[in-house]
Amino acid sequence: MADEPVRKAHELADKLEAEGKKEEAARLRATINGPVDGLLFALREFCQTLLTAVEAFDMSTEALVEDLRTEVESHLRRHGH
Repeated sequence: MADEPVRKAHELADKLEAEGKKEEAARLRATINGPVDGLLFALREFCQTLLTAVEAFDMSTEALVEDLRTEVESHLRRHGH
């Protein structure tokens, strides 16, 4: 199961929401509720998109996104995706 990526995704959604980025948080939360493989692929895409948007202005969120992206990539590699 993808427990660690899901936990990190919830953590990131909470942070985004706390920072007033409600739309991004809602999009991430919707992604979290999908099937595991679909969820991981969607999370990877979400992370790439979000990294592009935040890297220039929000270092703490960038670190959380990068951590989640790395965890998702690792999980996908371990399961042959």
